[in-house]
Amino acid sequence: MDSLGFAILVTMLDAELDYDPFSLSEDAYYPQTFGEFVDFYVDNYPK
Repeated sequence: MDSLGFAILVTMLDAELDYDPFSLSEDAYYPQTFGEFVDFYVDNYPK
């Protein structure tokens, strides 16, 4: 997936889930696999 596709996916998930873990996280993170991407969303779910 290229960077545009990644940005579109994150935007769609933000609209659907009502949170953006990339905005909530204090660290810059760029997942390399789909599993890392999912884990990042789960680990940064707002409490």
